[in-house]
Amino acid sequence: MKNNPIMAVIIVIAGIIVLMILGNYLIIIRAVPSLSEYMASTTSALAASSTDMTAVQDVITIKTPKGSIQAEIADTPALLEKGLGGRDSLPADRGMLFMFSQAGKYGFWMKDMRFPLDIVWMNADKTVVRVDSSVPPDSYPDLYGPPVPVKYVLEMNAGMAEKTGIVDGTRLIF
Repeated sequence: MKNNPIMAVIIVIAGIIVLMILGNYLIIIRAVPSLSEYMASTTSALAASSTDMTAVQDVITIKTPKGSIQAEIADTPALLEKGLGGRDSLPADRGMLFMFSQAGKYGFWMKDMRFPLDIVWMNADKTVVRVDSSVPPDSYPDLYGPPVPVKYVLEMNAGMAEKTGIVDGTRLIF
């Protein structure tokens, strides 16, 4: 068995299968609807290292109690997966609005992030149900999520939620 290459291949394949099963189990117990939504905020594979907002399809103005945020819309699997990961910075009045087709408890992480974020979780009525403030980029692989199902998630520079008056219970307009 020491010099049996077939046995070595079988052991490697079995190990990969076990890792895949464990990975799927972890996703299921975290109640994350799908892998692309689990990875919604950041991955480096598709991330661009610029703050140019012309690379996305749409930008929307989100009105807040004390101003507004210009947010890129992430509503396709590719944009949901790409998120803000890999960028060096984000202009102060900018953000990214993740729009899901149905409400859910989507998990976000800070993989490949280079700056801290405020993460604003909103229900289908666009009412804020939670604000995670100043989430550090080195918190990966920690997973952040809402207390109830949400349909929208806004990511913006750390401190912008407070500056624009966004707190739990705020209804944003967009």
